[in-house]
Formats: sequence, structure tokens, C-alpha cells
Amino acid sequence: MTTLGRLALVLGSVVIAGVLATYPLVKRLGEAIPTAMPNCLDNECAENLLCVWIVGEGGRRLYQHPLSLFDANIFYPFRHTLAYADSMLSAGALVAPLNAITGNPILGYDLYYLATYVLSALGAYLLVGEITGDARAGLLAGWLFALSPEHWRYHGFLPAISVQWVPFVLYTWIRFLEMPGTGRGIALAAALMAHLGAGTYHGVMLPALLVPWALVLLVTRCWSIRRWLLSAAVLGPALAAGLLFYLPYIVVRREIEFDRPVLGWASDYQYWGPFVHPLAYLGDPRDSAHFFVSPLPFVFLAIAGIASAFRRHPIRPAPRREGRHLVAALIFTFVAAAVSLGVNKVSVAGLFAVPGPFFYLHRLPGFDYIRAPNRYTMLVACGGALVGGIAIAVTLRRVRSQAASLALALLFGSIIVLDARIWEPMPLTHLSPPSEVPAVYRWLATTPEGAAVLEYPLAFFGGNSVYMFYSLYHGHPLLNGYSGIIPRFDDALNGFPDDVSLRTLQDAGISYVIVHTDRLRGTLGGDMLLARLAHRRDLARRWFDADCVVSLSPVQAQRAEPVGDALDPHAWTVWASSPGAERVADGSLDTHWTTSTVTDESFLEIDLGAQHSVTGCTLRLGPHMEYPRQYRVLSSVDGVRWDEIGGEQPTVPPFASYRRDHLDVELPLRMRPTEARYLKIDVPADPPSAWLYSSHHWGAHEVSVYGK
Repeated sequence: MTTLGRLALVLGSVVIAGVLATYPLVKRLGEAIPTAMPNCLDNECAENLLCVWIVGEGGRRLYQHPLSLFDANIFYPFRHTLAYADSMLSAGALVAPLNAITGNPILGYDLYYLATYVLSALGAYLLVGEITGDARAGLLAGWLFALSPEHWRYHGFLPAISVQWVPFVLYTWIRFLEMPGTGRGIALAAALMAHLGAGTYHGVMLPALLVPWALVLLVTRCWSIRRWLLSAAVLGPALAAGLLFYLPYIVVRREIEFDRPVLGWASDYQYWGPFVHPLAYLGDPRDSAHFFVSPLPFVFLAIAGIASAFRRHPIRPAPRREGRHLVAALIFTFVAAAVSLGVNKVSVAGLFAVPGPFFYLHRLPGFDYIRAPNRYTMLVACGGALVGGIAIAVTLRRVRSQAASLALALLFGSIIVLDARIWEPMPLTHLSPPSEVPAVYRWLATTPEGAAVLEYPLAFFGGNSVYMFYSLYHGHPLLNGYSGIIPRFDDALNGFPDDVSLRTLQDAGISYVIVHTDRLRGTLGGDMLLARLAHRRDLARRWFDADCVVSLSPVQAQRAEPVGDALDPHAWTVWASSPGAERVADGSLDTHWTTSTVTDESFLEIDLGAQHSVTGCTLRLGPHMEYPRQYRVLSSVDGVRWDEIGGEQPTVPPFASYRRDHLDVELPLRMRPTEARYLKIDVPADPPSAWLYSSHHWGAHEVSVYGK
């Protein structure tokens, strides 16, 4: 077979693997996306819509606003909101040109989603073919990876399956070590950066998994130290450049305080199920959705061991270093499996506990906020495909005739297909292509650029994801949002269009409020909102079918000048319901005090040292939005009798201050002037949130008190 014919066969094979793994996506490109279930509701496909938005918005900003790349258009006016979830910049970089040409973000997303399977198969083919010198084993390894049950487990969720660049990293690294050169060095750096940008989870994990792989090959002296140093000279700068895209995640953690996630746990059947219950595995696989990980790589490895025992000397000699690569691939697979379990402690015989993988992993930078370690089963699938491919090559090498060898390869391929779930169509959910975009969003696309929007009904889950999807068509910033971190301001917005909500929206810089009356009507809160809106004749509005657009005039983000002079904090004594309150009066914005809990009543009390004519008090929040969601301000001249002199319920969020300077947010407390020596900020208990990442802790970097 000619080189061109072989190339066509390989490309055709990997494309077929991708199409089979995602079928019937190829028939509905540009109008539907893979989801957890067919035709899912908004809430059920929120994560999938989030992925479509991330790829579309991230790619658009990468080309149009590279200097403010992470300032995405959700949770306006917050900064760096693209880093509130996995940014997947590699996907955005590849999809954005297609989105710009077609105007259809669904098409670009679908093609990239399909490409992850095709590239997974192609990368495994290249890597196993390079290691074994057997193209048949390479193709079967590609099919083993692309059709793996792990891919099925995470279908519809792009960050989890974005491991397609891993085989390319290993392939280009091995080729560079074999023969260092400029072109191969560029290919290695490009593959590593593509992987680091494909997904945060797999990006931070790959360097940790490559260490044992490299150690095996280094200890067994596959290549000279000089070549290893040359590869380090390529990998080091590429790794540093790729990790620059992770800096916004660190910045976000500084700006937005949220609860640490609970460690994830693997299913009982995630690994050992197929081995403990082989009959169940050999039954109807459609009834075995819990079998995430296929045992096939180790079945092929066992077959290779049996074949080697019967024929110790292969018909064709094995390439150099093949055995070492097999050991390295096994270690890669087992380390990924251990990490994906997410176990913090392991009980030994029920007597005592020893630290598990995540006990150590959570002590490394970047790993302490990982909340779904079972996603690393995709790296297990990658390592397993490499193990299975090398094992197949070992077995085929021990078959005497070409016909028998080909028949055995076809048998292995048939087993891989039977192990896959290609008989079960991938669930798809229809989305609106450009021709079906609702009228209100088509109108919004014609309004001045940058006008911010809020949409009702407010929704924690699916509704906000739908709004984000349509923002890919109109391009305007949204106060709405759904992501891994979710700052929520429902307490100040649920009363729309009351005075608190209108002031909040104007301070935030919102120009348009879209009220979807058809989604609100028939619900208790929705009918009340529509009734309030009907009574506000002073608000300008226009209608697009069942969608009402209310126009607002945003306020200028100027600093509220205090009345009086700032009192000297060095004379104060400060205490609070949580320790560390003295930090709010140390004159430094670098120190920070927060409440230790939100489920109990909290307070911050200041002894000014002497009686003053107090005219105001301001909480300086630094780069945080940890303001009290409601509060009372109390004063006293003797510390015994207290008078209530102000407060808010709910508090208007300090959006105007955030827009003015997001690193020095201020909340002037609403209070009347008074004579006082003691001031107390009293905050009632906040009911615990039903969801992660929406903490209502409050605190301050500094407190400024003004008087005459």
C-alpha cells in the first residue's frame, strides 16, 4: 500500500471511530449538542450549555480582546469571570474562526466535540505505532481510546473528555528524545500548550503523571542525559507559558471567596466492578451504566502474557524500548486511577486510616480546589489504550502467518466495538441555530455595544445557562450567570422592580432588564413580579412577543465622598464574633478579617477610645465582595445602652464602587449622624446555601469611621 493510501486508511479509520462514538451527532451538526439525556430540560443540561458558552465566549475574547481575555460577559460587572469555570482556551482558539464565519456557535462546538474523539484515536495511533512499529496495533489503540466507556460516561461534558492532546504530548516527546531538532521541539511545545489549554483538570494533572513516565525511561537509560536536558529546555518554557493561563484562577480565588469543595469519591464499580462481577459485565452492557472503566486493556495484556509464555521468541523482533514504554504506560494508568478515586483517607482492615492519594495531592498548588477527581478516569482510559495497544502488538508479533495475524487483529477490533456503547445513540438536545434566535435577542444584537443586561426569571441552574447561550448571538454583558463559582445577589434582586432592585441594577450598570413573562406566569414568585411590574408605569418598556424589555439609566461609578474627617484607628479597640478583628484597624488593605460562619449571628464592634460626633462608617472590602447581606448599625456612649442608628435589609451590593475600582471596593453603611464612643455592626444569621460556591461570608480589610 502506498503512503498516501495508508494515510487515507488511517484518517478514515479514526474519523469513523469518532463518528461512531458520537452518532448521531454527525447528522445534526449545528442544531443540537450532546447532553446527559436526550432533549433535556434547562436544568438538566446546564453544564452542557455552559460548555457551549465557554468555547464560544472564550474563543471570541481570545481574538478580539486578548488583553482582557478572562473578563467574560457573565456576572457583570465582575472581572475575570471566564476563570470561574474551566476556560478551555484550546477549544476556543480552534472554534472562534468557524463561529465568526458561520455565525453559528453550535456548529463550531459540535465539530470540536467530534474532533476530540477523532484526535484521541489519531494520537493513540501515532504513539502506539511509534512505540511498537505496528500500525495495526496503533489503530486498535486509537479505537480503544475513542470508543472507551469512559468517553460514554462523560458524553456531553467537554472539560472531562478533553484529553485528546495527551498522546500527542507523549508522541512528540518520544520523537524529540529519539532525534532532537527544532521542528520536533516546536511540535512538542505546541502539543503541551494545547493540552494545558484544553482543560484545567487534565492540564494540572498531566505534568504530575508525566513524572513517573519520565522516571521509568530515565532510570532505564533509554536516552542520554543530554537529550533529556534538551527536552527539559523545550518543556520548561512551554509549561511556563501554558501555566500563565492558569494565573486568572489564582486571581479569582483572591477576589471571590467561596467554600472549598468536598472531596469526590469514586463509585464502588468504577474500577473493580467488572472484575468482581464478570458475569454482570458480560451481560447486557446497557444495564451496566456504572461500569465506567473497561477491563479490555488488561485483558489484552493478559493475552499478550499468555502468548509470550507459549512462544517466548516472537516471529518478528520487538522494537527497542517497547517493554520500558509498557511499564511506563502501566504506571501512568495506575497513578491516574489512584488519583481519580479522590480518597483522602484509606481504612486498613477497619483498624486505622492511612492517607490516600488526595491527602498529598491537595497539598500541591492548583490541586486544593479540585472537586470532581473521578474525571481523571479519562486519563485512565488514555493510559489503558496505550497499554492495550502495546499488548496487542506483542500478541500479533507471535502469530506466524500474515492472514492469521490480520484475523486476530480484526477479532480484537470486534471485541473493542462490542465493549463500546455505540449501539446506544448519543443523547442530543436541540438548540436554536441563527434562524431560530428569539426576536428579543435579535433586537438586542442591534443595540449599542457593551450595554449590560439582566434577565428574569433569575435562575440558579438552567435558565442562566440558556441566557448565556443566547449571549453568543447578541454579545452583551449579563448580570446573570452559571459557572463553577456563582456569586448570587437574589436578596437584592428578587423584589424587582422595587427601589432596592432598581438601585442595585443602576449601580451595577445595567441598561436593559428582559422579563420573560411566559416563564414567570403561573409561578408564585413570577406572578408577584409581573404584578409589581404592571404597577410601575414610570418604567420605559417594549415588547417582543412574550418578552418585556425594561430600559434603565445606569449611574456613574463615582466614589461617594464621606462627610467629616477620618478618625485615627490607632486609638481604637476592635473585637468581633470571629477572631482577627484587629486587622480592620491596622491601616493596611493587605490584611483581611472575615466571619468564620454565616449560619450564626455575627458582629463587629469598635471602641473609638473617646466620644465623637460620628458622621459615617465605611467597610473597605479590598478586592472582595464580602459585604453583609443585611445589617444593623448600633451606637453607644457607654457600651451599655445601644441605639439603632441605621442599617439595610437587604443591603444594596456595592456594585458602583466595584465598577470604579474592583481592587478597593467600599460599602458606606447607611446610618444617621450621632454622638458615640462605641459602634457595632450587627449581622443576623444567614441560612446555609443549598449550593456550593455561593458563600455569604462577610468581612473587611479596613473600617473607616468619619466624624467632626
